[in-house]
Amino acid sequence: MANQKFGNFIAINGLDTSRFLDGPEFSVMHDHGNELNVFDRVDLKLSSADSVNLGFQFTRSWFQTPNSFDSQMLPPGMAWCSITEASAPTVCR
Repeated sequence: MANQKFGNFIAINGLDTSRFLDGPEFSVMHDHGNELNVFDRVDLKLSSADSVNLGFQFTRSWFQTPNSFDSQMLPPGMAWCSITEASAPTVCR
């Protein structure tokens, strides 16, 4: 939308995916995310020497932290707490 004295440029894009963050495994679990970006620029020419430019930008994102297979399969309320000398994970309550 434009004429000799006024111009407006707007760009909007978004993303909704089941693989938002790059997880540690090929098949990730708990890895949904989305984002939205909006940009708008308004130009107004007051005279041959004066103009007003206004820019607006908005962005937001929401995402889950991806789980590994080991973390996903633990019973509720439990987590990996340390690695023993034999390199076997220890489960904590």
